[in-house]
Amino acid sequence: MASSPSQSHSSTPTPDPESLFSFKVTSQFTFTVAAPTKAGSKAKPKDKKDVKSKEFVHAFRATEDAYITLLNTILSKHGQDKLKATARKQFGIKVLCAPQRAKGDAIDIDDFEEYKDLCKTVRTKKPSKITIFVNLADVRKMLKKSSAESDGSDDEGSAAETDDDKDRNGLTEYERQIARTRRLLEKKHQNDHDSGYTYVTPAGSLPLTPAMMKEWARSIYDGESTITQPPNNSMFDLTKRQAILNPLRLQAASPAPQPAAVSPIGSLSELSTFMTAVSQLVGAGASPRVTTADPSTPARSHVCEAFNMASPSSPPNPTPNKLVRFLKHAEDKLGVQMASLYEYSLRLHRYGPDILHLVDDKCLIDLGIPAGDVLRLKRGCIKWWGSADAKRARSDSLEADDSAIPPGKKPSHRSS
Repeated sequence: MASSPSQSHSSTPTPDPESLFSFKVTSQFTFTVAAPTKAGSKAKPKDKKDVKSKEFVHAFRATEDAYITLLNTILSKHGQDKLKATARKQFGIKVLCAPQRAKGDAIDIDDFEEYKDLCKTVRTKKPSKITIFVNLADVRKMLKKSSAESDGSDDEGSAAETDDDKDRNGLTEYERQIARTRRLLEKKHQNDHDSGYTYVTPAGSLPLTPAMMKEWARSIYDGESTITQPPNNSMFDLTKRQAILNPLRLQAASPAPQPAAVSPIGSLSELSTFMTAVSQLVGAGASPRVTTADPSTPARSHVCEAFNMASPSSPPNPTPNKLVRFLKHAEDKLGVQMASLYEYSLRLHRYGPDILHLVDDKCLIDLGIPAGDVLRLKRGCIKWWGSADAKRARSDSLEADDSAIPPGKKPSHRSS
């Protein structure tokens, strides 16, 4: 029985509107594979590139949802589900439509407006083959840039900034770059005498802690500093850091009250004159008389210093205060500018004025002391160590002992 025209028309399948826009797509995804580092090799290994292809069907509708769907389908097909494209975070692709075959003929699609033009081209020419080229490094860069330009209200796709693919050692590309930069810093600032690291400048030296090395490496990665120039922040401020590490520098830097002017026996010639006068009195049978102190008479402590300097008594103890006094003497008398800045480095290695002339020049230069100042310090420490200033602590202690004697008792001193 023949069917009616109406029945014949109803039996014809109605084409799916979605199929009018659907085309088969081949996506080629380029990965960067980190090359393993060879032990003992100084040459930087070259990373390798790996290209993988996947096929899927996409409906080229000129809507923003279809555009975002295309980008996320490419990521999902190549196992990059942690990276997400959104209306605010997108990445560029290259599209090659047959009959073109060369990759250089591919069209750059960087935003939705260019995607709409692509949809018009595909639906008009109906190419037999569509190839999309994507580079993983470009995807990460573009998603990160888009995230930085957004106002931060869109949390979707934030994993693109932190969840990068890791290499066989479990490190991301960012972590590998930081590690390489830190190795360069360690090689540049390694101490010769131990396993530590020190940033050396003409103004002084600054020991580098692990936290400081990490901060410096991050700053280099961000392009804010170099291997030889640290970040410009308080952590690397030489003056502030040394003041914190060594609070005594704050006291040394502050002006100390000046004692009343006296006329000490400060030279061997004056001591010789004094001893000659005493000998003449003893030889003449006269007894020395104790007279009232005259303002021009040297104080007892200075007389003791003069006797201590001339007599073969035990040398002064190398106390920390002597290093401070010697560096102050170096600034005032030896021409060593800002010598107090070297106090922390010298104290760290227990270099005092008693042994400074025995220390190798290179060791002192490695502490950040200029070579000229090294010679001035080593030449001046020997003379200063035998001076009355170096023995001042001994006379101070003598006065302290006298103050501890009960009232009514006088200390007895045997004459030389």
